[in-house]
Parts: sequence; structure tokens; C-alpha cells
Amino acid sequence: MKNIYLVANWKSNKTVSESLEWIRNFKFQISNFKLNDKIIIILCAPFTISAVLQEEITKLHLPIYVGAQNLSLFPSGPYTGEVSGEMLKGLATHCIVGHSERRQNFGETNTIVNQKIFNTLEQSLVPIVCVGETLEEKEQGLTEKIVEDQLKGSLKNITKEQMSHILISYEPLWAISKGDGKGKTATPDDAEEMHIFIRDTLATMYPTEERENFSILYGGSVNKDNVKSLMQKPNINGYLVGGASLDPEHFSKIIEAFSSYV
Repeated sequence: MKNIYLVANWKSNKTVSESLEWIRNFKFQISNFKLNDKIIIILCAPFTISAVLQEEITKLHLPIYVGAQNLSLFPSGPYTGEVSGEMLKGLATHCIVGHSERRQNFGETNTIVNQKIFNTLEQSLVPIVCVGETLEEKEQGLTEKIVEDQLKGSLKNITKEQMSHILISYEPLWAISKGDGKGKTATPDDAEEMHIFIRDTLATMYPTEERENFSILYGGSVNKDNVKSLMQKPNINGYLVGGASLDPEHFSKIIEAFSSYV
């Protein structure tokens, strides 16, 4: 059985005190069931609370990895306000790269995402590389073209060995909370269909790699109510959870569902 990755993305939320309260509440919530050792929990928090979270997670002996939500395009140096990959080393084990909000709101191109993947790998961090289409692109029938272009552009010159350390997350913008979805949500069949397409595309890019070896997550308004139907899809290896991860009880319900299933 492959690992299942459950990644919480807090985005620009949580103060130090709020994050400590979340961690302590979360420990209480998961004490009510047995965690499956195939479930990898990654908490992608703001830079400002990463160190405090790491300290508290260690203190409470929680099976959680701390991840980052982004990193600088530049190395350490005279780049005011930037957080380089080198600065993240020791604070995080994973890093989200190319999230749709970064692509859409901050103009991150495939070229920029590609460089950030290399920056992440250089510091022995695991990149969680996001791809996905907008509602307009979906309605124009461009979903597969957009996702294929993002995969090939973002992973340019990434070797087979490097690819073995990368997670891919499919996150259609139209299904993300507070995105441009206008109430639309992806069905489990929608998600599975795109995961098959992504897996097939990666298999053509890395023809000597077994297609089952690629770890592909789904992100797009995942919550405790829809996760049970999503988890039955064989090509989905985990989930990038946004809004639902802000509530420790809600997030623990998602983990509990998997603990009783895998």
C-alpha cells in the first residue's frame, strides 16, 4: 500500500497563539482513533510560525511534518522580504511550489515554478508541485492542454531521480474555496479522470518509471464530507486541504476517515 499524503495548507492564517492552540486541540482529536502509519501528515504553515510549530510538534510527539507554502526564487542574499530555500532548511521538510494562488495572483510562470523546484530540491526539501486550470479554461475545453503545459514547463530538466522526490498536486482553480469556482465542485470522477491524465503524461515524460510510482494529490475544497468518496479513487494518492485544515477537529475527521480505510 502506497503512502497517503494529507497536506494542510493554512495559507495566510494563524498567529503564534492560534497555531499552538490548533496543535494542542489536534492532539486531543487524534487521540480518539488509531493513526495508520501509511498516512503522512504535512502541515504547511506561514513562515512566521514554522519554528514555533516545529517545537510544539516535537514536544507533543506528534507524527506531523512541517512544510512551507512557498520559497524565494533567489538564493540567500540582498533580497529584502524573501525567504530562501536555505533559510527553510531545518524548519520544513516539504514546500508547496506553484500553488494556483501564486500563479494567478503573483504571476508565477512555469519558468519561475521550475526554478523554485530546483531551489527546493537543492536544500533537500520535498516539492509539492501544483497544477490546475481556471474555470474559463475548463469551459473552453483546455484543461488537458493547460495541465500538460504546466507539468512539462514546471518539470523541465527534472531528472527521473529528482522526480522520485516530488509530489504533484492537481488543484483546479474552479474547485478551490474562495477561488473563481462560483459554487462549482469537482466530482470524484472529475478528479480521478484528471489524475489518470496526469499519471499518463508523467509516464511519457519519464518512460522508464512505473506510472504507479508517481504520487499525485488532489486539492480543491477537500473536506470531511467529500473525502470518503474521493478516497476510493485509485489514482489519487493524497490531498491538499485548504480551508478545512484550519479547524483541527475538521482536519482530524479527514485523517480518521483514512485511518479506518487504508
